[in-house]
Parts: sequence; structure tokens; C-alpha cells
Amino acid sequence: MTTSELFASQPAIALRDRIASGCNAMNESGLRLSHLSARLPETPYVVVKTRGGGGGDVTRDQTCLVDLEGNVLAGGEPPLELPLHLGIYRARADVTWVGHTHQPLATAALGKAHERTDVPTYPHPELVQTPEQGHALAQTLGSAAMVHILDHGMAVTGTSLDEVVARAVELEAWAKPLSS
Repeated sequence: MTTSELFASQPAIALRDRIASGCNAMNESGLRLSHLSARLPETPYVVVKTRGGGGGDVTRDQTCLVDLEGNVLAGGEPPLELPLHLGIYRARADVTWVGHTHQPLATAALGKAHERTDVPTYPHPELVQTPEQGHALAQTLGSAAMVHILDHGMAVTGTSLDEVVARAVELEAWAKPLSS
């Protein structure tokens, strides 16, 4: 099976639909999702939301299939911060989903003194666009579920979309009282 055929297979379409619905749900909940990705089961590949079109109407057609080196195998153009996702997937075999958000309250709260020892901070606010940056971010994440990207946003991991969404929502709820 070619990678294009794999991308059009029922398992890939189901995952692409799940990514699209997850993007829409996270955007609707105010998490300001940038992109969402997931490992395609039983393959060495990742499906990720493509660049642009981050509003509340993401469809499966706004996804692409990439390998862990960042080569696009099918679909559209990957996000600029694809190395953020790939760095985590290469470092953590247990992670099957990654979300990158620009959560306003959590990003602000984690940029100040706080007591969240479970959320390490990656100290560089620029976009994670190189394999070296992706590796460094994954090293900062370590075994944690989330990493704060200083003055930029969050990378949230999990074994399911529901887990990623729940972690992001919980973090934003934690930050809400700190923002007043």
C-alpha cells in the first residue's frame, strides 16, 4: 500500500476526522489551538493538522501524513511547528496525541511564579521550527504530560484526544483564578 493509499484508508480517515473534530472542539472551548496531531496506529507515521485554517471549521482535508523525519507523504502543507510534534513523538513512545495551544490564561499564569511543578517551562518563546528545537522541547517535557513554552503557549500530550483536551481544559481552569 502506498502512503497515499494509506492516507485514504478507513483507519486514516477516521483519525483525520477525529483530529478535525478535536481541533474544532478545542477552538470552541477557547483554547486557541494551533495544531493537533496523532500517531497513525500500526505505522511509523503521524497525521497532523495542516498550516492555516485554524478557525472552528477544520475538516479532514486540512491534515497531512508525515514521517518522523518531517517528510510529507500525503496531504497538505504541515504546520511550521511540526518539529514540536515530531520531537515529542521521537522522544516518547507512550505519546500518541500532541496538541499545541496558545491558551491565554495558562500561558500568562505559567509565565509568573506558580506552584505547578507538573508543567515544566521550555525557556524559548520562538516558534519550534527545527529538529534541534523539537528535541530540546521534548527534553524539557521529559516524562510530564504538558510543557509550557515561555510567553508562547503549551504542548499537551496524551494517549487519546480526550486526554489531551481534558489536560488543556484543566490547565486553563486552574489558571482562571490567577488571572484576576
